[in-house]
Amino acid sequence: MRNVLLSGVGGQGTVLAAKVLAQAAQDKGWQVRTAETIGMAQRGGNVVSHVRMGDAGEEVFAPLLAEGTADLVIAFEPAEAARVLPFLAADGLLVTATTAIQPVTAALSDKPYRAD
Repeated sequence: MRNVLLSGVGGQGTVLAAKVLAQAAQDKGWQVRTAETIGMAQRGGNVVSHVRMGDAGEEVFAPLLAEGTADLVIAFEPAEAARVLPFLAADGLLVTATTAIQPVTAALSDKPYRAD
């Protein structure tokens, strides 16, 4: 079983990246289940895509990853990486972008945006 969690900000292509990954796994003959959780349902809201893949013949039942089970976490924004870090397995790999995207709420306020 391979568990991948992708996280980003609305408009970055997080869901598209998950669909491309899932299609590539299906083309290889793997069993695949996916799910998305989309915050604020707009550009700038948080987006998390779960992709679970099993070798041919290996059943994949639930689409959502539990905390501590992601073999790979791909984050398209640093604050989103921090948000989904609990999903990363102890021996998992975290890949994250380093460019912060300021949320609309922070841009409209006088408060500085911190991604650390």
